[in-house]
Amino acid sequence: MMPMDDTVKGFIEEVKSYIDPIREGIHSFNENNDRRDILEEIHRLTHTIKGASSLLDFMGLSHIAGEMEKSLDDVLSGEIIFSESVVNAMLNTVGQIENYCTKIESGELDDKLMVEETVRMYRRMRGLPEDGDEEAFNTIWESDPVQEMGTISEAEEDSGEQVDFYNDLIESFYVEAEEHMENTARFLNVLDAQVQDSTEITPSQRDAIKQIRRSVHTVKGAAGMVKLNEISGWAHEIEDLLDWLYEEAREIDRPTVDLLYEATDLLRLYLINPQQVDSGTVNSVRLKLHEMSGKDLYGQTDGAGEEASTANDAGLKKGSTEIFGQAPEKVDLEEYVRTAADLSSGKTLRVQLERVDDLVNLAGELSIALSGCEQKMELFTSSLSELELSRDRLRAIARDLETDYEVKAIQGLGSTLASSI
Repeated sequence: MMPMDDTVKGFIEEVKSYIDPIREGIHSFNENNDRRDILEEIHRLTHTIKGASSLLDFMGLSHIAGEMEKSLDDVLSGEIIFSESVVNAMLNTVGQIENYCTKIESGELDDKLMVEETVRMYRRMRGLPEDGDEEAFNTIWESDPVQEMGTISEAEEDSGEQVDFYNDLIESFYVEAEEHMENTARFLNVLDAQVQDSTEITPSQRDAIKQIRRSVHTVKGAAGMVKLNEISGWAHEIEDLLDWLYEEAREIDRPTVDLLYEATDLLRLYLINPQQVDSGTVNSVRLKLHEMSGKDLYGQTDGAGEEASTANDAGLKKGSTEIFGQAPEKVDLEEYVRTAADLSSGKTLRVQLERVDDLVNLAGELSIALSGCEQKMELFTSSLSELELSRDRLRAIARDLETDYEVKAIQGLGSTLASSI
């Protein structure tokens, strides 16, 4: 159970800020189905709600948003048509998300009932039978690591429990963020391999940009939810360029790819060792990002920009608990962030237990495969030796046959000459 603190309040405010854009986007796309970018933006916001809810252990809200995200995936892929029933289901889901936030604030949350209503609604939308509903519910809750989430009690405001809560929260954030950084690196490699000179953006390159943008956006949103403002702020800088690349740019060149590498390398450094982030490098890369996307450095007047620049330098020198001169509201949270930064200072490695198991299994399979390969190589070498012996025997036989043939040919020639005389 989670304490109702500033982090949860900030999360609720963030989610509520997505409600109107999602709702308006649904109506807009319903009026003009050619605007795929609208649907992708709805998907992006829904995906952020799902991921951040999971990070904060609001699994009910994560499942509700997840159901809508799956339907958006199907619409984008063309598996289902954006029909009236789909529109109604999604608008209903937006209402459920809004209601969920209200219930958290009032302490009257019954997320299990809300999730089951949402799952039932999307199953009817897809034409699935009612007799499979119970199994679908059981599948959700059996796989849910947090199955009991009711009202928030006053006893859970205990400071010791808040410390454990923040430690677990930040730990989860870094694990999730690392997965998204791996995804970012994978699709950056796609661009790296395909872009050498200035070239028109191909569909595969635009898809790679979209995947990078989605990962960076998720890191930005999740970092903001847990008050890691410096990480969230830098991810936002990268996202602005990615938005421009995906939505407006027609061409991409090598300097752009190199800049994305520089910016995401800094983001990774913010995650693993923020004390090593150099403010001069940050300001230099930020300037390149804004120049590339055609935006002003601070989006303000010159005087305001200079003031912001001074604040930025001061904030960056203070370390990972501040962003551009703006510190978190609670001192305790600052200590939690510093603790998380120390844990991820490069001396430790955060890896999910399932991944370790997978790596161990793969190592075992690799060892077995290597042993089998060595045995086959030995057999191959033995067969090769036997083949060489057979070749030598065949050569010897061929020489004998050739000699016998020549002897007999000479004898035959002698007999012929004798008879002719």
